Amino acid sequence: MHVASEAYFIGQQFNGISDMNENVIKFRKPEPPKQPRKPNPQLRKLAIVVGVIAFFAAAWAYFQYVA
Repeated sequence: MHVASEAYFIGQQFNGISDMNENVIKFRKPEPPKQPRKPNPQLRKLAIVVGVIAFFAAAWAYFQYVA
């Protein structure tokens, strides 16, 4: 073999060895699962207040126009 082709052949062998390292199992600690976001407590209070106001508005409209 020529010196240049021999160096190429040796380089291919080393590349094959480096490719084998990719087959090694890497043990890593799994990422903790993300906690689901809790709803905003102020938004919940606002929804309750809007619901109560809507209830009283519906009751007022019922007794004002239907009954």
